[in-house]
Amino acid sequence: MNAKKVMPLNTAGPFHTEKLIKCSEVLKEELDKVSVNFNDDIQVAKNIDGKLYESTDDIRDILSKHIMNPVRFDFVLQTMLDNGVDTFVEVGPRQVIIRICKKNEQT
Repeated sequence: MNAKKVMPLNTAGPFHTEKLIKCSEVLKEELDKVSVNFNDDIQVAKNIDGKLYESTDDIRDILSKHIMNPVRFDFVLQTMLDNGVDTFVEVGPRQVIIRICKKNEQT
């Protein structure tokens, strides 16, 4: 097979694959077995869209969808800044969050 044109696809992850859909369903089944308590005093941002969890959210469903969706840390970061967070501590070897924070400072 001789290709006339090769073009790399810009993808962040295999979020569209059938296998991840099945994994999401299995995770949802397991999450349905555990108790999840919502606390109005604690704010948590969703990795899917950066918005804060609300008491009306189906937390188990949202968590199960994380498998099939990219992390939107740019939105999470903005939500944190909008809610007064001014100190970030990263635990990990690659300083990914630090780089995102610095990039955000420049924009």
